Amino acid sequence: MEDIRMRGFVKRHSLEEVIEVLKKRIKIIGKVKLPFDKSLGDVFAEDVISDRNVPSFNRSTRDGYAVVAADTFYADEVNPIRLIFNGEKIIPGVPPKTEIREGYCSEIATGSIVPRGANAIVMIEDTDIEGKEVVVFKPVVPGEYIMHAGSDIMTGEVIARQDGIISARETATLSTQGIRTLKVYKKPVIAVISTGDEIVAPGRKLREGEIYDTNSRAISDLLIEHGCIPKFMRIAKDDYQEIKSALDDSLKYDMVLISGGTSKGTGDICINVIEDMKDSEIIVHGVAMKPGKPVILARIGKKPVIGLPGFPTSAVIAFHQFALPIIRSMTAQPAESKDQIRAKASVRIHSPKGLQEFCLVNLVKRGNSEIFSAYPITKSSGSITTFSYADGILEIPENQEMIEKDSYIKIIPMSNTIKPSDLNIIGSQCVGL
Repeated sequence: MEDIRMRGFVKRHSLEEVIEVLKKRIKIIGKVKLPFDKSLGDVFAEDVISDRNVPSFNRSTRDGYAVVAADTFYADEVNPIRLIFNGEKIIPGVPPKTEIREGYCSEIATGSIVPRGANAIVMIEDTDIEGKEVVVFKPVVPGEYIMHAGSDIMTGEVIARQDGIISARETATLSTQGIRTLKVYKKPVIAVISTGDEIVAPGRKLREGEIYDTNSRAISDLLIEHGCIPKFMRIAKDDYQEIKSALDDSLKYDMVLISGGTSKGTGDICINVIEDMKDSEIIVHGVAMKPGKPVILARIGKKPVIGLPGFPTSAVIAFHQFALPIIRSMTAQPAESKDQIRAKASVRIHSPKGLQEFCLVNLVKRGNSEIFSAYPITKSSGSITTFSYADGILEIPENQEMIEKDSYIKIIPMSNTIKPSDLNIIGSQCVGL
């Protein structure tokens, strides 16, 4: 009888092959209307069209006097122009009552409606009051200090594009339209399962050989960071029925992420369980990458199922390479952009032939230079601190076996909030440091 655990490892697929296969199987999960104030971070499911001008009236952008611009021509400190103050003081939110005629003016506050007849605003700093007259010391041109109706947003203008992410920038614009609801793509609800006889929930006393479940917490938080709703199912032992039961319960959600039990060892039975389930398809088992080689990409019915390696760093790397592209496709988001930092390799770096390697590095500033030194982290993928201590990732192509010391390389930062260290101490562990 064939052991399916070994089948996928005969030929491991490249990252590019896997991503192309995934793209053909992804469908957008649906749309929903949300209250405007609950939509931050979601993705527009349709274009938003303005139904009104912004501003809806000619608006003053300065405190001063509404005037006919031609009345102020040639005014200066020596030969000021005198205008008759008609007695009206225009304030925001109150329509003006008096039309401006040549030789007259009204006082106006910033944000107020510019009265009929006026085509410019003289700043209050450039005027003085003498009785019922306003003395103008500086000329203005037509349109000066007036924001005309529709000059910011015009009726019928597209103010938000489908597939864009809703941020504070978009909500500020949308607020001008008095919008109460938005049509967005549904947030994926994703089931998270941990597996392993040695895995226990935090809070329980550990027995010899047991470890706390770190993967479900890390994966759930990654899902939240990327706009998903995680549903932690449970910790399943390395038992066929337990894993099958957890998968059965998870299929009501949009996607399933299961960590551990994905390789070809005695207790690695996830691939067998998935293969035996109704209307299932193993798309990929084993990818030419390090860490994260024993990843499973499958489908049960219409639901994507991803088996992540049990080692924490491998699980996180595999999440970014496979789960995240699927999630972004499900919600019609573009591929994640990857900012890069220019660095120099601090040592010669060797990489296994035939595997695309994701080498975690620490970055150290090189004096006053804008270029960093990159130091590879030598801990194994089984160490959670390998990931938590890293500043960035060096992607090494599968056909490259070595990077020479002092070679220029590009590092993908782990996040925008990480601050590289000014000093890196390499050596044996010392509590004094």
